[in-house]
Amino acid sequence: MKNPRCSGTKREIGVRPLFSTAARRCRPSPTLRSKEYLPYAQQHKRTAGADKSKLRVHLLPRFGPRKLDSLTRREMELYHGEIKEALTPATANRHLSLLSKLFKLAVQWGYLEKNPCQGIAKFKENNQRHRYLSEDELRRMFAAMESEPNQVIVAALKFLLLTGIRKEEGLQAKWEHVDLERGSLFLPETKSGRSRYVVLNPEALAILRAQTPIPGNPYVFPGRVQGQPLNNPIKGFKRILAAAGIENLRIHDLRHSFASLAVNAGATLYDVQHLLGHASPQTTQRYTHLTDERLRQVSGAVGQVVGQAKTVPNSERHP
Repeated sequence: MKNPRCSGTKREIGVRPLFSTAARRCRPSPTLRSKEYLPYAQQHKRTAGADKSKLRVHLLPRFGPRKLDSLTRREMELYHGEIKEALTPATANRHLSLLSKLFKLAVQWGYLEKNPCQGIAKFKENNQRHRYLSEDELRRMFAAMESEPNQVIVAALKFLLLTGIRKEEGLQAKWEHVDLERGSLFLPETKSGRSRYVVLNPEALAILRAQTPIPGNPYVFPGRVQGQPLNNPIKGFKRILAAAGIENLRIHDLRHSFASLAVNAGATLYDVQHLLGHASPQTTQRYTHLTDERLRQVSGAVGQVVGQAKTVPNSERHP
């Protein structure tokens, strides 16, 4: 006869189960799901909203169907490196911390023997990196985009540059959240866990109008899998950069480039904070040097006017 304590269905990591040691030994390995972890996080973590976003956008599409005991340390190391390359070292470390926490809970609750993230070194964090597209690089990148075979990737990258939104926010954009009449995009959930509206300029709206909605797929930038969004445009992005001869640029730098272009167009740090959706003005302070450069240009223009006035011959001066 089958042991009744072993007859449970596959469980998802999350709420602490009160099982006996005997039951733990016969419990099947769960998959990496968030339905039960999030209630735990909301009670114990201040970053529950950010965790939910990471799970929904990155971890579940990547590892969701896999059983926990099939995931290896090497896979965690590779994922850690991929996030660093696509985003930032700090973001990669946050992803690693979340994975490690999930596995640690699985060990504590009897699902796993060992945490595969244990011992993986975190990257040195330097979020003060300042990399922006120059005007020449911008022209070369747009020229290279013309020959890119995957035009969905091209549209997504242009949209990120024109709006300054984060990669995951752009790729998760749904038609139901687009308002072409008002020129806005609603983001139901952001990195901070809050919702917000994004103002769309005419060029960004033109990209959306050029996209053809696919029946059965709610996403603005559809992926190859039916009903799913574009997963990761990093390969297409690298092809474009190689064709344009651009080095040392990440997709996240398109967001920085948007901020740089905004400041050069006369935007204040307050404007940039709200355009980028920063919850705190301190985050926007990284762009202070851009406003300093802008002020220096304005001051230089005043200096030129004054300098020209000083060199006007006496005969041309008013009496």
